[in-house]
Amino acid sequence: MSRAWRSRSATTAPTPAATRREPDKARYDLLWLADCLHTFDRIGKALGGGSQRALAAACKELLAMYDTYPRDGSGYDSRDTFRRLTTQVPLDRVSDAIRTIVMKTAAAEEAVRTA
Repeated sequence: MSRAWRSRSATTAPTPAATRREPDKARYDLLWLADCLHTFDRIGKALGGGSQRALAAACKELLAMYDTYPRDGSGYDSRDTFRRLTTQVPLDRVSDAIRTIVMKTAAAEEAVRTA
């Protein structure tokens, strides 16, 4: 198999994607975008389990992360990623939506307590 691969790769031109240089910040962008989405797994599990408390906790964790990204000054600098990608990844609008979920879960918990 390796001989066939060598023979094929020797006679086949590389694809345009393989010859393009990776943008300078691409790996950090990928790191922060993946991190940005990671906590959604906890939100999904909380929704699946029907736990208002777990949903609120996951949302608050996500909000804390999103609040930190624009202020980051570490060597990996999430601030740079989210400033450059602000139109593609609108953290402020996403944060507002998540705060709405937190408020609704708090209202639902209060309604259960007073009932």
